[in-house]
Amino acid sequence: MRVRHRLLLILATFIAVASLAIDLTASILIDRAVADRAVERLRAESELLARQIDEVWPATVRQADAWADEAGAALGLRVTLIDAAGVVLGDSQVPPGEIQSMENHLHRPEVIEAAAGGSGVAIRLSASIGRDMQYLARRIGLTGSPRGFIRLAIPSSDLQ
Repeated sequence: MRVRHRLLLILATFIAVASLAIDLTASILIDRAVADRAVERLRAESELLARQIDEVWPATVRQADAWADEAGAALGLRVTLIDAAGVVLGDSQVPPGEIQSMENHLHRPEVIEAAAGGSGVAIRLSASIGRDMQYLARRIGLTGSPRGFIRLAIPSSDLQ
């Protein structure tokens, strides 16, 4: 009888540990798949927007911000237009009066990567709006002489 109880306890423990391991692995795989899918979405949408904005690059901050606001509302994402020097021209989640006081974005990880390779991805805290965001930036124009960058972002909390 005692041997049966011990074997049953060992088996129950093994099943519990195996179940936890499977649950943890599945959770990690699902989180990774959701994050990968979000990046794929941002890549596809940024490519379409990059083509559009390259044809009608805004002449003023007001035009750039209006374009970012419209694109952001249509996609349900944060859209930021950044010139080649890193100056923010428009942002769908920053009020127009605050855009000119935003930090230079040329040294943001996703922008650095986009300048070098065409597009860049980063997950980090937004200094502008104080939320963790998944970013994708895309260079507008040629490697040596970019016109600027378009950056799309989705809150990390939306991915969870």
